[in-house]
Amino acid sequence: MRPFICALVLCVGTPPLFWSSTSHAQAADVARKLLEEAKRLKDAGKLPEACPLLDRAYEMDAKDGLLFARADCRDQERKIAAAVSLYEAYLRSYSRMTGATKNSHAGRATIAEARLNELRPLVPMIKFVWAEPPPPETKIIVDDIEFRASTLDVRLPLDPGTHEIVVLLPGEPERRRTITLAEGGSTIVDLTPLPPKSAESPKSKQGKSKSQNGTTPKPVAPSKVDPWKVGGFIGIGLGAAGIIAGSITGSMAIAEKRVVDANCTPEHRCNPTGLAAADRFQTVGNASTAAFIAGGVIAAVGTTLVVMAYRPAASSRANAQLRMTVSPSYLGFEGAF
Repeated sequence: MRPFICALVLCVGTPPLFWSSTSHAQAADVARKLLEEAKRLKDAGKLPEACPLLDRAYEMDAKDGLLFARADCRDQERKIAAAVSLYEAYLRSYSRMTGATKNSHAGRATIAEARLNELRPLVPMIKFVWAEPPPPETKIIVDDIEFRASTLDVRLPLDPGTHEIVVLLPGEPERRRTITLAEGGSTIVDLTPLPPKSAESPKSKQGKSKSQNGTTPKPVAPSKVDPWKVGGFIGIGLGAAGIIAGSITGSMAIAEKRVVDANCTPEHRCNPTGLAAADRFQTVGNASTAAFIAGGVIAAVGTTLVVMAYRPAASSRANAQLRMTVSPSYLGFEGAF
């Protein structure tokens, strides 16, 4: 077993070169175990649990056999758009094979070609349209997959079933809608925003009609919404969310540290479980620190905005000062209001 050279809190750089072969062997071993578990779940009919394990195994050890297994799993799950994409990737890899390797994959390649011919006509297609070109920053999110505005008027393959579409426009609230696609169907979705509703209320329209008859309409009271308060409370909420996220990831880091302690010697020699836990400990530890710092900064700024919003004189807001000090071990604020 290779010694675990780096201290856990300092080992943030590139792993030593002499460790690469061992790391690859460990990754292949993890991929083999994931494949075995995926086969067990697949035999039990638990495809939604088995297919993600095959994806993870391929990430650890990108072998062509695993690529075919992923395509076959999505095929059986009826995720036909994903299955077509994976079968195509497998056949591209097969076309580059030679000799005995190609002969060993010939049977699977035949199956992949046959399934592609059957599945391609069944893949639902969707096209997003817009009356006018949207802002370039527009985002279209379908089932957590982001598409840029450049995908408009392009036919996109999706799996059959229900999908949630989220449209994000700069400076506007998100818009959501749900669509259901059938096998072999083709759908056009118009994402053009609805025209804004008239700001006139029935009362104001009635006032206008009276003014035409000689009656002066009542003045409209100015809005009492204070953007300082709104921004402040939003900042406090986001800051609290960041602190909560930091607490959760901190708890995860503590759990991983216990695994490291249980699988590593005082001389930092670790088994594969300890090495994997050490990597996860570092990742969640950094995430926890970042979340705490970001949450604290945003909450402090939000609190400052709320305090300034309740100052009686608007000029006092302009004179408010806030100075922040951030270091790896200290986060502080000093200000005058």
